[in-house]
Amino acid sequence: MVTVSCLPVVHGVPELLIPLILPGAALVAGVLAVRTPVVLTHGRRIWLWLKVVGPGLALCCLVIGVFAVVGVRSRETWVASDFRATASNSYVQGRLEGRPHELWIRVGEGQPVLIDRQRMIEVVDWSPDSRTLVYIVDEVDATILKAARAADGWRATEICELPPGVSPGRAPSYVWSPSAEKLAMDWGHHFRVRVVSLRSRRCETVHEGSIRHFWWVDDQRVAVMDDNGKVTVADVAD
Repeated sequence: MVTVSCLPVVHGVPELLIPLILPGAALVAGVLAVRTPVVLTHGRRIWLWLKVVGPGLALCCLVIGVFAVVGVRSRETWVASDFRATASNSYVQGRLEGRPHELWIRVGEGQPVLIDRQRMIEVVDWSPDSRTLVYIVDEVDATILKAARAADGWRATEICELPPGVSPGRAPSYVWSPSAEKLAMDWGHHFRVRVVSLRSRRCETVHEGSIRHFWWVDDQRVAVMDDNGKVTVADVAD
């Protein structure tokens, strides 16, 4: 297994900055304690105490922050053996060691970006244009199909709720439309074909019965062949 150390990013904000906030504030407070006159009841005694203790406290907090940074860097390790790349290898979906239920992506050689925090995430696939990642999450009382798109800054978007019997670990068969804006999915395990529009977030059933094969005629029509060889074409225009 190959691992790569990395600096995680949560929608553009490096998580490594978080442990630096407290020691940074303490350091500023220590500097102000030394440089700013303080007039209190005991006057000089309080002033001398601040001059000695203030910088020391700030230094201790800074050391704690450094150890926190080292801890974050050692924990947030990109596991390169657990990934799914796009066709062009421009984007890679994977996970960070110690965070099995979080969905991250890495853009080229850039830093990983957190997409979602959910229980039992199952990645369906990237779109052919490598600009959309579709995945399934298992929530408390429902199984949800979600998508993250480059055009939306890779923020998770709920598309629709999956029917009973479809759950992570039992991902449906699917075919992308030519524009990569829709998915034709066999959610009934060779019994029902539904079309999901990622743009309008509409889900509709286009075929019920036996299924041998299904494909897109164009971006507005999907064809399904049953076990008897009969082909039906459904109009799925938004």
